[in-house]
Amino acid sequence: MPAFRPIRRARSDEFEALAALERAAFTIHGTAFYPLADIECALEHFEGLQRRLIEEGHYFVIETETGTLAASGGWSRSELEYLQASPAPDRGKTGVVRCVFVAPPFAGLGLARDVMRHVEVDAMSTGMAQLTLTASKTAEALYRKAGYSADTPLYIRLPNGSDLPLFPMRKQLGLSEV
Repeated sequence: MPAFRPIRRARSDEFEALAALERAAFTIHGTAFYPLADIECALEHFEGLQRRLIEEGHYFVIETETGTLAASGGWSRSELEYLQASPAPDRGKTGVVRCVFVAPPFAGLGLARDVMRHVEVDAMSTGMAQLTLTASKTAEALYRKAGYSADTPLYIRLPNGSDLPLFPMRKQLGLSEV
């Protein structure tokens, strides 16, 4: 197993590398759950990692001892654009988990779990009482295991005409371990 440096805040100069990690992770891990055409369409048309997430200071990375980005994820006070039509929870004490990804060579090592633990501690330290997220099929089991409960699935219509199933989830912070 490779050695990893401690989790740290992402830097703005890492944006392109983190966006590439996101694209590779969703493409490789997602093909077990979604047709490749839907993955490519979703990556092209829906927001993923945004520079403002890094600038907010709540986006984190795990890297190997040699500096290879292995995993990333964070949270924000901002709702996702494609969910604006759905009822938004109280933003005062609710954060939104965003863009948790593990580079394919490092899948299965517990890095997503480690990122989520860090995200939850960071969110609680700012007064957040709850986190929400929108899980793809690739990550739904991880979040359930971490104590997130699912709402009714929603389907986002992709520009190619396919419906992408997503799972809105939430967790009250401080109630259970990841």
